[in-house]
Amino acid sequence: MLTMTDTAAEAVKTIVARVPQAADGGLRIRDAGAETG
Repeated sequence: MLTMTDTAAEAVKTIVARVPQAADGGLRIRDAGAETG
């Protein structure tokens, strides 16, 4: 589970790490972290 102490970048990396299929499932996630939307 992600905690509130996790930054957006860390959260994204964690989600991608847990769901490798997301990278090829159509989700476009940039490893920028600071950029959202």
